[in-house]
Amino acid sequence: SLYPEATALSVSTSLIRRFFLVATQAKVYSTGALVWAVNNISSTAVTTLSEPLITMSYKAAKEGGWPVEIEGTVDLPNNPPTIFKYSKPMLEGPGQYLGSEAPLVLRLVKGEVVEFVFQNTIALDMESKFHSWHSHGHSVWVIGTGIGIFNASRDIQNFNLVN
Repeated sequence: SLYPEATALSVSTSLIRRFFLVATQAKVYSTGALVWAVNNISSTAVTTLSEPLITMSYKAAKEGGWPVEIEGTVDLPNNPPTIFKYSKPMLEGPGQYLGSEAPLVLRLVKGEVVEFVFQNTIALDMESKFHSWHSHGHSVWVIGTGIGIFNASRDIQNFNLVN
């Protein structure tokens, strides 16, 4: 392959770490402001940090090794804290208010193969809105798309691991 990273496509599924990321619209409890959240955490408070997150991470790892806690951040959970029918109004799930608000940190190990399942939900105004997802600075392959609610036992068998 022209891309040595493509070997990730042939890794045993038992070695793949899956993150199930659910995008929801939520309100900040104190202000009522409308924000987007991932697994009920919004990353809107990034301006409260004293320096860029990457700089803080580098300094903390240099001093204490990795992984290390980074003050003022929240680790992104592998799964949403509340499982609900994502095609129904969010009020039936985690509710309209945000769980927490802080810069999100995703701790990965160099060379680790990670699978992200992105699930959009019905917004608070009861419309199905598409929240865009993107990644910076990593090798990314889209191996599947669909409409509805992700079901691992059904959908994984339809992943395109060839091209």
